[in-house]
Amino acid sequence: MSELVRELVDRRRAVTRTQFFTLYGLARIIPSGTTTAIAVGLGHLIGGPRASVVALLGVVLPSLLPTIVLAAGYDALREGPWLTLLPLTLYPAAVALLAGATLSLSREIARQPLEIAIAAVGLLGALVLRVNPAILLVLGGLFGALLLRPEDDSLPGAPPSVSTAGDAGGAV
Repeated sequence: MSELVRELVDRRRAVTRTQFFTLYGLARIIPSGTTTAIAVGLGHLIGGPRASVVALLGVVLPSLLPTIVLAAGYDALREGPWLTLLPLTLYPAAVALLAGATLSLSREIARQPLEIAIAAVGLLGALVLRVNPAILLVLGGLFGALLLRPEDDSLPGAPPSVSTAGDAGGAV
């Protein structure tokens, strides 16, 4: 994910850091794959509805054929001895990949002490107090909206906002 941030935010300046991480947060709660939701959202931000369809096809089509082949292979080999070893090898790898992604994203996201405090309170509420996660999400969003200051969200190349301060239309 950090490569995507570097490419789209820092190098190409296609979206702002705030737009990217807002989109990432929304993609995490939309009932689809995070990568798919980010691709569709970035496509829409950068090029509109047509670009979001192209982004969706670009994410979905390359994985469709291997998925069908693997599903057919699994069905054919389901009862064989080779598949009993699969969970023993894949689970540790999946945990390591998730831990690496979490650490990488935490370095990108948690830049302000207030953000870290909101996340810590949410974690404490979930683990210790057993508060409903939906309530924690809503409260975290409200606190974040009230307490955190957003960066400039205008896209590069977008027309500047119209100002009437220098307009001499009515004043003579």
